[in-house]
Amino acid sequence: MTECQVHTAIAALIPSWWLDQRPSAKLLERTAEEIRRTQTRNASARKSHTKTTRKRLRALGIKLSGLRRCVKCAPKIRPLGLLYICGNSCL
Repeated sequence: MTECQVHTAIAALIPSWWLDQRPSAKLLERTAEEIRRTQTRNASARKSHTKTTRKRLRALGIKLSGLRRCVKCAPKIRPLGLLYICGNSCL
């Protein structure tokens, strides 16, 4: 779950907390559906971005399967698209 999805869920619950009531089933279902839709769109965008980035890299002659990864720094590596940037000179 993303931070925005958590915000959406909490935003649906807080008004009922103030009134010391349970949130309506309809509100919870609507919120759950919105979060599901968002997750689906995010997954689709992630897949599209990955495909586009790989295609662009292949056009530049870069094959990700041929790149070496820094084993020593692997836990500290930050993703930047599909490239992995290591701050050390390990690669």
